[in-house]
Amino acid sequence: MRAAFALAALALFSTGCTTARSAYAPSRAAPGELTLHYDSGFEVRSSKGEVAHGPGYLGLADFVRCVPDAERHARSAEAAGAGAFVLSGFSIGFAIGGLGGLSGIYFNKRDDTAMAALLAGGLAMEVGAIVLGALSLTAKTQAHGNALDALNYYNDAKGYSGESCAP
Repeated sequence: MRAAFALAALALFSTGCTTARSAYAPSRAAPGELTLHYDSGFEVRSSKGEVAHGPGYLGLADFVRCVPDAERHARSAEAAGAGAFVLSGFSIGFAIGGLGGLSGIYFNKRDDTAMAALLAGGLAMEVGAIVLGALSLTAKTQAHGNALDALNYYNDAKGYSGESCAP
């Protein structure tokens, strides 16, 4: 009975877990204005299409290059996004490597020193993976914030009036 209730509750709650996306399309955006969309990740778009997407935001700095504050924030977004990618990769590597520490169970009642060393090493790698994952999340958050600042500085200087940095 409890299992059936738990399964029903899980089914009920999981129906609300869908992929988020921007359903709103701006109807009055100036030709040079940048808009932010979300479709399984942040996207910065102009009237001509996608400019960049998060968390890397590659190409945003080139698009906003004529507004110094916007370019500075866009470069920071690109750097933080690249850092998030690297930290995430190391976090995954440490998490997988830390599972090797479970091989210490093989030495149970055979060699207690080897068992303890392997289990402690695996635990240390798992802790490292958690720390690297948290740092990756922080870098990703910084990338999103800097990209939004770049978008706002650019729109305030050029985008809202219909201008752009394109020649």
